[in-house]
Amino acid sequence: MIKILILSLTLLFVSLEAKPAVLEKQSVKATRRILKEINWKKIQKSLEEELNFGAASNIPYYNCSAEFPELPANFPCSFLTEDSGKDGPVSLDTMDGGKISLRNSVTRGVMGGLVILVSGEDDDAKSAMKLFYKKDNYISHYLFENKLTVFLWKKEKGEPTLKKIYILSLGDSKEPNSISRVKL
Repeated sequence: MIKILILSLTLLFVSLEAKPAVLEKQSVKATRRILKEINWKKIQKSLEEELNFGAASNIPYYNCSAEFPELPANFPCSFLTEDSGKDGPVSLDTMDGGKISLRNSVTRGVMGGLVILVSGEDDDAKSAMKLFYKKDNYISHYLFENKLTVFLWKKEKGEPTLKKIYILSLGDSKEPNSISRVKL
């Protein structure tokens, strides 16, 4: 049982198919603009929020295609929506990934949607990934170690479309040390 869980977690955090993210470092002026664009104050509140989580459940996850940039913790594309694994892969070209254990928040978070906790071996906080969703069920951001990955969506023809991804390196006080934009 433990070997299966470790194998599942290893499959989640190791993806050989995704392309490495191309990062663009931002200037101080651009950093201020980006913090406003991503609504940093609201994201910061979500990181500080205390939530209760339900029981763990095992769900399938789907890796991203080679065209999607590799993100911290090798982010699986099935986590782009809150419906992770319920109805199969999202519309992006995805590949089977395996099964993973996760826990949903009991209540909705500051961002308006659920918060999902994906734990690593022995529930080690350093290897946990915390996913924050908006009220439209699309991911707002996720935290893995000291990296915060933020997704910016825009509605096109009634459907949310991913427009930008930023990766923020956070310091001990959870303040951004640097911001990079991921080329899509």
